[in-house]
Amino acid sequence: MEAIEELAARVSAISAVARTGLAWSEQLYERERYERILELAAEMAELLTGSIVPPDPMLATALKQGWMSLITPGASGYVTPKISTGAMCFDKEGRMLLGKRGDSSLWFFPTGWQEVGLTPAQNVVKEVKEETGIECHPLRLLAVRDTRLQRGSNPAIHNIALTFLCEALSNEIKVHPLETLEAGFFTEEQARSLVISRVMPLLEQGFAAWRGEVTEPFFDQITV
Repeated sequence: MEAIEELAARVSAISAVARTGLAWSEQLYERERYERILELAAEMAELLTGSIVPPDPMLATALKQGWMSLITPGASGYVTPKISTGAMCFDKEGRMLLGKRGDSSLWFFPTGWQEVGLTPAQNVVKEVKEETGIECHPLRLLAVRDTRLQRGSNPAIHNIALTFLCEALSNEIKVHPLETLEAGFFTEEQARSLVISRVMPLLEQGFAAWRGEVTEPFFDQITV
């Protein structure tokens, strides 16, 4: 399964290179080459998907058409990773804010896609407020992560996650009816019993940072 995930990540990268090439290139022959690369990437994705679920003969065509529809000229067409922001938010008692997500029913700290026009810190404040009703203040950047390196994440989605250490400025929980099923502030022991195993390292880092044991932001190390 790990090999399939690695290949899926490569296919995603190849399609991004081809789409960026089409966004910048004006020469006919170059565009034909990039479009052929995009077509091959779609065919590879179809083969990978067929190794997990029954093959769909129209998948490659649909993928290529979808990718082509996203292409715009110049800088706006330069394919880059998505960005999300998350908050390790603590109250005065040192309890962490967690919410039960509406899409997966899993417990996680407030997080969401970075919106255009907002700074990452502003986005964090917005997400915490929307999902839990809690007002918060970002204190510092806690981590910069490539989510593809986290076990269980979708390797085809290249997301850079920015996690902030935050303090809660209010304590009245008011969950978003679609995004969050329930929410609350939890001690480290309580939080450990709620989150799934792959979230545990993030949880531990958050509590350690709040206690002052971790003072430098985490980032994914370069592997040789």
